[in-house]
Amino acid sequence: MESTNEQTTHKTRKTGWIITISLASLLLLVIIFLVWLYTGSFNQTKASVFKAVPLPAAAVESSFIPYQEVAKRLNSAEQAMGKDDFNKNIVSYQNQIFERLIADKQTRSQAKKAKISVTKQEVDEQYLRLVNQLTDGDQAKFETTIKDNYRLTLEEFKSEVVEPDLIQTKLQVWFNQQKNLNNETFSTSDIILKKLNA
Repeated sequence: MESTNEQTTHKTRKTGWIITISLASLLLLVIIFLVWLYTGSFNQTKASVFKAVPLPAAAVESSFIPYQEVAKRLNSAEQAMGKDDFNKNIVSYQNQIFERLIADKQTRSQAKKAKISVTKQEVDEQYLRLVNQLTDGDQAKFETTIKDNYRLTLEEFKSEVVEPDLIQTKLQVWFNQQKNLNNETFSTSDIILKKLNA
């Protein structure tokens, strides 16, 4: 009887070790896969994975960039450049778009920490400045251009182009006003002011 119990215990331990090793191996493979997926440059293989698996394309602090956003920007770039030109430099364009999305998320995150925001009125005013500058005030022509060339609606253009640029500008102004973050510039400025006042 004891020998049967010992055999059962031995089989249970052996099964437990096999399960533990299998799970550890699987976990290691998942970690290696995720490290590969979320490091290095963005490429066609990674794009295929994101299409097949509903994972975010990137995480910036507590905010995710869904692959759909990356794919939408890639499609817009392809439409604007033409398929042949786009495909010649696809890896470069993918990386530029991906890096821009990450930079936008980082900028928004930093702006939020610094309590910097833009209002709808500021976005609308900047949009009108662009319309005046690029199409001599012809709003219909401008909207047609962004729709035909970039596959963006007016609201998408404002939220994906105008708003991030305004936030970036405000964040730069805020940074330049922070003496503790911009010590060297303030020191140089103080020296110049002292010389001018002397």
